[in-house]
Amino acid sequence: MYKIPLVIFFTLVVSACGGGSDAPATDPNTIFTLFDMNVVKAGTNKSFTISGSDTAGLTYTGTVSLVDRGLTTFMSQSVRRTDFVASIAVGNSGFATATDSVYGDPSTRAVLFKEDDTGFTCTSSTSATIPNTAKPGDFGNTSSLTCADGSTETGAWRLQALTNGQAKLIYTFTYLDSLGNPDGTEEYSYIIDTSGNVLSAVFTFNDPSGLVVTLNAN
Repeated sequence: MYKIPLVIFFTLVVSACGGGSDAPATDPNTIFTLFDMNVVKAGTNKSFTISGSDTAGLTYTGTVSLVDRGLTTFMSQSVRRTDFVASIAVGNSGFATATDSVYGDPSTRAVLFKEDDTGFTCTSSTSATIPNTAKPGDFGNTSSLTCADGSTETGAWRLQALTNGQAKLIYTFTYLDSLGNPDGTEEYSYIIDTSGNVLSAVFTFNDPSGLVVTLNAN
């Protein structure tokens, strides 16, 4: 849900940890603590080291981090802030860093606002809360946002059973420009254990032009 200018068209890929073809399937009645990537829980500081290439032949290296910044005030409201920070080098160029900040309800962590480091702001038009726990097969929506230029964002989440007591938590986001035309999609997949610890991740950014960047992370 971040649309960071520097990394708007990339895919972050991490292979799932453990679990070969003979690994036992995760019980569908298992309760998982969810990892909320939109407004992370207090104290979260999760970083990935990334490398990869795109369909145009360019290479990418860098880091992507999700960081809890604690309670603050934004748009005259008390909110909890999460920063999504990407520091990326393309080819032999130097590293450039971009940050999106997401502001959520301090109690429910529902997304209320989003702002990039240029000051471009989006505001929740429909607020939705990610539950603290879920079972494989559960699903729901994320907050819908309307941005300063009239563009919009809608999103959803779902939990899929894997093996070895693990599950895949998937967030998908769809963007429309101010005229209602498709403006890209994103999918963020997290392999989690029952405590909500992230074991690996897949972030997929698709641009309407068809350009895709695939980055491996650990």
